[in-house]
Amino acid sequence: MGSFNTELSNLGFDKDQDKLFAFCNVMVKCSIDLTLQSQQGCPNNALLDYRFIDSFVKLSMVLIKAFEFNKQEFMSKIFEFIKAKLDEDHNAQLKTFNQKPYYRMLINILTVVNMSDCFNQKTQRQIFFDMADLLKELNPNAYPAFAFAWLELISHRLFMPNFIKKIV
Repeated sequence: MGSFNTELSNLGFDKDQDKLFAFCNVMVKCSIDLTLQSQQGCPNNALLDYRFIDSFVKLSMVLIKAFEFNKQEFMSKIFEFIKAKLDEDHNAQLKTFNQKPYYRMLINILTVVNMSDCFNQKTQRQIFFDMADLLKELNPNAYPAFAFAWLELISHRLFMPNFIKKIV
């Protein structure tokens, strides 16, 4: 991992967070677009190739482990980029909007945040609250084509219990 960290440092991500965030923004957009493009040519447009989204989430975790920066701020920016892409696609596609890539990306992030040892409990809680804010903004009244994914995410076993146990 040492030489890999050196290669990442050569990109300048450790010194320039704006460059890192710009890179992540492009990666969010590209991974979703490539996943959606993988559907073209398939009978009934049924199959999606999620390798692009899965790879982006794995890359995000590598970046978090490789560099010392505010993990909560990093994940907050990722959520910002996902919301911006979802908003753009939802408004442009309306009835043909496909919620599956966004669901896959958010569920992968939720799983990684729950299972990874690189987040302490406080950071993990802050990321959950940021995700809750994202889901509040993506509610079905504002994004009806995202409603089923939204409902699945908001009630997921890795997400909801974190808020219920705080109330009780």
